[in-house]
Amino acid sequence: MKLFMLSLGGKIFGANIEVHDVKFAVAEKIEDTYDLVRSNWYGIKEKLHMDAYTEIKGADGYRIRLTIEKPVVSDSKESDSIEATEKLYFVYMGGYSIGKTQEQHDVGLYVASSPNEAKAKASKDTRRFEKEGHIDSVVEVESCLLAANGDKYYIAFEKTDESFEIKPEWLGYKRLDI
Repeated sequence: MKLFMLSLGGKIFGANIEVHDVKFAVAEKIEDTYDLVRSNWYGIKEKLHMDAYTEIKGADGYRIRLTIEKPVVSDSKESDSIEATEKLYFVYMGGYSIGKTQEQHDVGLYVASSPNEAKAKASKDTRRFEKEGHIDSVVEVESCLLAANGDKYYIAFEKTDESFEIKPEWLGYKRLDI
């Protein structure tokens, strides 16, 4: 199974412009996520669309692996294992560009022990904005995973020297409502 990050757009009641959201879904292929994100869309179903998607293979110096068992860490002093404390966090950052009337946004993925630690790691990346870069939200990815097969998945980590960037594997406008 693969972990996909989907950038979605659509309308909600009372909004004058389309809204955007990000969903994380587990499936063998991107097409297997469409029904899942459609059924979990909180807005108007008409014109729900995908703007981009990418497969998440790792972040922040860790390769990720999906498992149906909670990841554990062995304690060398005891025979017991404890639940792993590192989590994958999605951070939505905002800021302003001179000459633009709308807030600009970007995203990041960070491995951390808490939302506050993820926020601290992400704060350096808010410097990419010309003015008033800030963190809009921090979300633990595992807590919002949608799975095409209905299973509950957990994210395990393996330290690596690999570098991971969030780049779309596909970018455009794909209607999901039809």
